[in-house]
Amino acid sequence: MPTKTLLRSAEIARLLRKSSEFGFSTGEIKVDFEEIMRRKDRVVGQLREGGRRAIQAAGISLIEGAARFKSSSELEVNGETLRADRYIIASGSVPVIPEIEGLNETGFITSNEALELEDKLPTSIIIVGGSYVGLEFATFFNSLGVKTTVVEAGARIARTEDEEVSTALHYYMTTKLGIEIYTRSRPVASRLADGDKVIEVQTPDGLVELRGEELMLAVGRRPYFDDLNIAAAGIQTGRLGIPVDEYLRTNVGHIYAVGDVTGSYQLAHFAAFEGGIAGANAVKGDRKQVDYRVVPRAMFTYPEVGSVGMTEAQARQAGIEVAITVERFAGKGKPMVMGEEWGFVKVIADARTKEIVGAHIIGVSASDLIHEFAVEMQASLPADVAARTIHVEPTLATVSGEAMDEMGERLKAA
Repeated sequence: MPTKTLLRSAEIARLLRKSSEFGFSTGEIKVDFEEIMRRKDRVVGQLREGGRRAIQAAGISLIEGAARFKSSSELEVNGETLRADRYIIASGSVPVIPEIEGLNETGFITSNEALELEDKLPTSIIIVGGSYVGLEFATFFNSLGVKTTVVEAGARIARTEDEEVSTALHYYMTTKLGIEIYTRSRPVASRLADGDKVIEVQTPDGLVELRGEELMLAVGRRPYFDDLNIAAAGIQTGRLGIPVDEYLRTNVGHIYAVGDVTGSYQLAHFAAFEGGIAGANAVKGDRKQVDYRVVPRAMFTYPEVGSVGMTEAQARQAGIEVAITVERFAGKGKPMVMGEEWGFVKVIADARTKEIVGAHIIGVSASDLIHEFAVEMQASLPADVAARTIHVEPTLATVSGEAMDEMGERLKAA
């Protein structure tokens, strides 16, 4: 939520810069970075207080402190031993710090410190990592006028997304926003020089030296349970985190784990979903199973990305006879009204079962639009049936509706 609050400020900055398109003159745009950060703190503070009140209203005791297992039935918090029949571990994750020569002497920030920047906005930043966190912060800094460079080790940014979406996002960020992106590139050394942070990057074309006022590391996050002393509870760990079964139980049957610590989807909404399942199972018995089949996700870059289900490559690798439709925002009523015509909706269906197996959106409000497809997939609706839904015009949802109309026609002809 703190990151999303900052990204809203970036969205406002973009709207102000294009206000003349709508007949408004705002003059010079000035960024009050301290107020942006203060607003973020206010929003987060209100959310935390709301959470505390909800916990109290439910009659739940809240103890704040560092927890440590003494055994599978005992937990020590602030020097006090607590005992319970069931435990749920939701300790989250922490940023991964890659090995780069000279990194400690150079200094850096991660997403944690980026949320706490208070002194001033850097004039330039190098972000190592081209996935969700790195790209969202690249959007944020770029929108506020910071010269932004992204370095990604993989062949493409947003590599877990559909390749067509990933390629489109790369194009927009480089050609429209002016963000410099290096793919297939790895930092090998860093140093300070004349007040700047300099990193040497091995690229396909050789060694390149990049300079920035700030250096941010966003290469991923790892499950965090370092201080929990889980060995005392007999909890086993795996390469990705704490393994759990379909009921979210660890190998110790009365201890559950949810969210990033399990090494599954590192998504806040999915952690909350798992928390509800684990909580119900812990209190009422193991009745609910977690369903990984339909997990919508969003990347709050500019433009936004929303996805659910398989990518085209994953569907083909699974041996599915794919049917694909792509509907663009350009030329549609609401996108034209908003001045946001760039982007598309891509739908992937199984031509044999006629069910949607994946949907991918890049463009305005993609994070909202993706839910229509998630519901259709969760209900296992045939695509030609889903295509009968009437969409209000003009709305952004008509783009999704037209994609489904086309898919319905395609499947009829198949």
